[in-house]
Amino acid sequence: MNPYFWLFALMALAITPAEAQARLEWNDGFAFHLKIRIGGLPIPMPRAKGKKKDQSLDWLLAFLSRRKAILKAAGLKVRRAVIRLRLGTKDAAATALACGALCTALQTLRLCGLTVLHGRVEPDFQRTAPEGYLECMIFTRLGSLAMAGMILYLEYAKRVKSKEDGYATAASH
Repeated sequence: MNPYFWLFALMALAITPAEAQARLEWNDGFAFHLKIRIGGLPIPMPRAKGKKKDQSLDWLLAFLSRRKAILKAAGLKVRRAVIRLRLGTKDAAATALACGALCTALQTLRLCGLTVLHGRVEPDFQRTAPEGYLECMIFTRLGSLAMAGMILYLEYAKRVKSKEDGYATAASH
């Protein structure tokens, strides 16, 4: 086997672009869509099977304990964020005030440097509940994701091992 080929293949894999696009819509209910592309090719998303709650909690706690290192290693860059809201409450004055406050907040965020944020807030005085659409597109490289995944897995393994050691200690006494 040629080691240069494998070195080149590993480098090409590490710099392969990865994009994720998440969309959340609500109008009398919620709809969530996730699209992932690696190297421009769409990745089919499997349906999540029921995991044990303890296992999911361990992963979440592992992420939260090392979140700064994981997010820094992942090198995530937000390419675009879109927010569209149609506000409506039972009170027209409350609708107008809420719409004005949210418009001001969006404009302030854009002026403070969040140029990837696009949004629109519209008052709808006939509605009694808000309706919205959120979309976010994130970009990174596979090598960065692999590094973040390794950090997360090591923290998860450390948590599981300490939990098992705690069970073994409690059982021996």
